Amino acid sequence: MNIYLIGYRATGKTTIGRRLAEKMDLCFIDSDALIEETLSMPISGIVVMHGWEGFRQMESAAISALSGKEGLIVATGGGVVLDPDNVARLRQTGTVVWLDASPATIVSRMASDPATAAQRPPLTQNAPSIADEVHETLQHRRPLYREAAHIHINTDNSTTEALCDHILSLLP
Repeated sequence: MNIYLIGYRATGKTTIGRRLAEKMDLCFIDSDALIEETLSMPISGIVVMHGWEGFRQMESAAISALSGKEGLIVATGGGVVLDPDNVARLRQTGTVVWLDASPATIVSRMASDPATAAQRPPLTQNAPSIADEVHETLQHRRPLYREAAHIHINTDNSTTEALCDHILSLLP
């Protein structure tokens, strides 16, 4: 069985995933980092070269490969829930934990992360600001995260350690 962390950008999937893997003595994999390593370029370059549709196909292939393994903690890309086949694979092969945060928290975390530009290319072309993009995208994705998740955790005001302990207390 695997644990899959889903949620929007900057909700803590990678940070919490690494610590949770340490606590559980399991292997941690960030699906976006796996795609970047495979293609030897950042997500932003992949999106420029292949478009979001091409990236999503690569993401689905990564999820398919990872879901065939056991004993993993996987931080998924924020858009993994856009593909119902991805969601089905995640739910069938592990526990899906939705890490959620308020738009204000997400925008603040993105602004303070120097890697944001390379790792988090714009998702929309019409949003006038990052805050608008976050609000717009979350409106569409929150119902998808809710449907996909076995467990829902808000990451706004807790430490990584407390969040990991809370997740561990909720796992089957």
